[in-house]
Amino acid sequence: MIHEPNVRKRAPYRIEGSQTLQELVDSLGKYAGKTAFLRLTKDDRVRWSFAQLTQRARQFANGLIRAGVQRGESVVLFAENCPEWIAAALGVIRAGAVVVPLDIQFDD
Repeated sequence: MIHEPNVRKRAPYRIEGSQTLQELVDSLGKYAGKTAFLRLTKDDRVRWSFAQLTQRARQFANGLIRAGVQRGESVVLFAENCPEWIAAALGVIRAGAVVVPLDIQFDD
């Protein structure tokens, strides 16, 4: 164990009122108009608000549930790092499933 005398220990960060990861996903909507993501590309600039992020995460969660994904099941996400990936991951969490991210750069 490394002793660092000048480093204060902090309590884990917690969003007030959130008890579960599912509730955390739902609580993002309270920041509705604020920017959650700003994706800049060579040709484009795309802004996602927390309202959009929450809506897409809930849509994905509902789709998983309709498709028969059960609480505790693993769902593989194989995609680039982008706002859609984050919305999908939050949707998996919202559905009560477990996110299994795979790196698209992984080579056989």
